[in-house]
Amino acid sequence: MEKNSEFIERHLDKVSRSFAFCIRQLPEPLHLWVGISYLLCRIVDTVEDSEFSDLNHQLEAFDWFDRSITEHKSNLEMYQYPQNLLPAGISEGEADLLRESARVFEVFWSMDETARDRVSKLAHSMSLGMRHFRTRSQEGLRLKNLKEVNQYCFFVAGLVGEMLVGFVSQVEPRFPMSVSQVLKAHHFGLFLQKVNLLKDQLKDQKLGRFLVPSRGEVESSARENAGQAFLFLTDLPLEQMEFRRFCAWSLFMGIESLKAASTGFRKGLSQKMSRPQTEALLMEVEERLGDNSRLKELFESSSKGLGWVEAPDFKSLSAVREAESSEKAPGWFFQLYQGALPAQDFSALGIV
Repeated sequence: MEKNSEFIERHLDKVSRSFAFCIRQLPEPLHLWVGISYLLCRIVDTVEDSEFSDLNHQLEAFDWFDRSITEHKSNLEMYQYPQNLLPAGISEGEADLLRESARVFEVFWSMDETARDRVSKLAHSMSLGMRHFRTRSQEGLRLKNLKEVNQYCFFVAGLVGEMLVGFVSQVEPRFPMSVSQVLKAHHFGLFLQKVNLLKDQLKDQKLGRFLVPSRGEVESSARENAGQAFLFLTDLPLEQMEFRRFCAWSLFMGIESLKAASTGFRKGLSQKMSRPQTEALLMEVEERLGDNSRLKELFESSSKGLGWVEAPDFKSLSAVREAESSEKAPGWFFQLYQGALPAQDFSALGIV
């Protein structure tokens, strides 16, 4: 029988080569935890992104995911994605992942209980958040302002950052989980998701998904997200070098991808990093990985290519939180979110 690690690697290669490459660097148990969590998130993301012939079918697919991520079943067939709900137009890798969903959930339910419970709550929150934005209007998914962009990115990607904080704090006593670190990790997720929104804006709009109400505002807001993501990276202990590499590669490739996306948007086409550019970047990151001051130099030089005259302010999150409004998040937000952030700290993420 195929080993869990081989199963994860096979599907990661099909649905995201870039993340597969990053996740492959992680040691156990982080490799399994992060890998299977990514596949779970990709499953619900496929449900959210796909075009269904009937909205009720999409809601049934969300219901199936919510049951599978929260209820342990002895019968593995209960975790099998319903074939009658398989959406049209998805990639071969996504279709294969849905067809083998029972194995994904089997591996998930075999995880360490603490890690599994964390993923269960946050992935369920992700599903509920995606459902909220998908069903609130008959016109399809449309974000009206930057606040809604931040709310959407919170559920779609910020929660992934929160999962990662929990994972690394569980295996590394020198990195205890705290509200400050959870916030920085959410910023990390928000930054990477905004890169995706900006990169895919033209394609999404052709599909009726309007996720960038103001390109200038979204690009500008990504500046603070990137700065806090960098602080998260440099807070990681040197003893967790593999996890630092995983985060550093993701962050710096995100910055370079944003440069390419900005250039491509101006030309009206999709533009990506070339393989030689990617390899050169990863070598540069590797040389600096154990030295925070040299990483900061690279971050600042890379950021200037985005039109940021200066790199994002490296303010402590306590300063950021004190400067933010005390306005509360909307009531629906609390009903959907099952994570560790106190209500008073949501404003630091721009969601109120």
